[in-house]
Amino acid sequence: MRGDGSFFASLLRVNRLVAVLSTLFLLTTPALAKESNADGGYHAAIPTDVMSRLSFEGMNRKYLVHLPPSYHPADPTPLVLVLHGGGGDIGFAVRMFQFNQKADDSGFIVAYPNGSGRLGDHVLTWNTDACCGYAEAHHMNDVGFIRKFLDELENDYNIDKKRVYVVGFSNGAMMAYKLACQMPEKFAGFAAVSGSMNGAERLPAVPISGLIIHGLADRHIPIDGGGGKLAKWGFNVHAKPLEYCVDFWAAADGCKPPQVQELNDGEVECRKYLGGKDGTELIVYTIKDYKHSWPGGHRAWFRADPPYPDLSATDECWDLFSRHTRDANAEQLAIHR
Repeated sequence: MRGDGSFFASLLRVNRLVAVLSTLFLLTTPALAKESNADGGYHAAIPTDVMSRLSFEGMNRKYLVHLPPSYHPADPTPLVLVLHGGGGDIGFAVRMFQFNQKADDSGFIVAYPNGSGRLGDHVLTWNTDACCGYAEAHHMNDVGFIRKFLDELENDYNIDKKRVYVVGFSNGAMMAYKLACQMPEKFAGFAAVSGSMNGAERLPAVPISGLIIHGLADRHIPIDGGGGKLAKWGFNVHAKPLEYCVDFWAAADGCKPPQVQELNDGEVECRKYLGGKDGTELIVYTIKDYKHSWPGGHRAWFRADPPYPDLSATDECWDLFSRHTRDANAEQLAIHR
């Protein structure tokens, strides 16, 4: 798929409003706040948001780091890397997914990097080889960018390197799949919500646990694969069917046949692929009659598909992540494979 000017032009009217609202939203997040006790120790007074930029291959990309009140520089802390969807940005991701509150309640750091685009910090995409927009058309090295970004975070904060996770929505979910394939030694788990793979991915060098969530009525990334609703704008995502993604990861981890459970009066099906290599697992949720949205979250904008209200994708992500720690030898195993 190649970026198409008409697609971006069709988003401009909405994006002007969203850019303003996103900026106002981020400006109202808690300021950097620390307090010290009499012995000079560090104590976070409130949740802390730090906005910064990272220079990579000629582009300065904005990112946001959210530190929970429990964060202390002396204590290694888990990290969740959150990737916005195509046409989105940090502001979209913060509002849609509600990870900050989960981080405050559960004690992990959240980091939101921006993708790239022709409009500065808004209407951004990730290059997943067959998608999407500006990033794919300009062959952006997003895997390299994420590697540098993780290095930056590990330098600035006390990150528990055995407990780093990545989650994405839509085009961001495609990027989460790509990162799980190409650098699984960096992550202890991934989650892909309303995303797909393109069929060219190679097996990960080491096993990695995963979560997949998809609405069965999704028209942007249909469960049967193909270009989806936006193909008419030249925004063909070349998606493989949902079951391709499920089979790929169940096989990559060597999981047992799934345990299937119907939830919410049959609206949700949960498949648990357990017993994978090195204790890995794959959890798959499909939701009847729901489209392209983040379950339990908020709409990206007022005309976006409504989220399914009776399942929290954010809760399910952390439920999976909290069970898994990366093997200390994963990087060496990946190199030798």
